[in-house]
Amino acid sequence: MKSLLPFVKSYIKNSTTVIQDINGITLLNEGRLFSADADSIKAFIQDIIKNIPQVFPMELFLEILEIIVKNNIFSFGDSHWLQLSGTAMGTPTACLNATVS
Repeated sequence: MKSLLPFVKSYIKNSTTVIQDINGITLLNEGRLFSADADSIKAFIQDIIKNIPQVFPMELFLEILEIIVKNNIFSFGDSHWLQLSGTAMGTPTACLNATVS
């Protein structure tokens, strides 16, 4: 997924960068800052498909992503969970998935 990051209109390196970037922002009374988790990589890919090199293994990439999403297992304390919706934070693809989407 990292090879897709150059196509993202905005890229945030980490939470420290976000805090530094928004520190000086003044919002109107109606203004709100929020973040959203990724719902779909496919929409992003469709938007940039003409920019992706033909050698990029698109079918393999989507198959692997589907396996990850369907087997979205994380641990909490001494227990293990299967997350049914969204991407479990801390999984290897969570941040990239959110960034790309």
